[in-house]
Amino acid sequence: MAGLSAAELAVFGECLAAAGGRTLLKVSREDQVDRALAYILEHKGKVLSLIPRSQTLEDLFVGMVKHE
Repeated sequence: MAGLSAAELAVFGECLAAAGGRTLLKVSREDQVDRALAYILEHKGKVLSLIPRSQTLEDLFVGMVKHE
């Protein structure tokens, strides 16, 4: 997304990168996606891309094993 700072967007999730006026925001909860989009549009930001992430069974298993 462009037009808003990482500090402004941090309330919605994890800002993974911020460079050249663009911010990569990782939102982990589905309900936060709609709120983040509404905030961005309301504050004249621009969404450049929205990529849903799906978790594979392997991702789930590895995550569970790491936390044991």
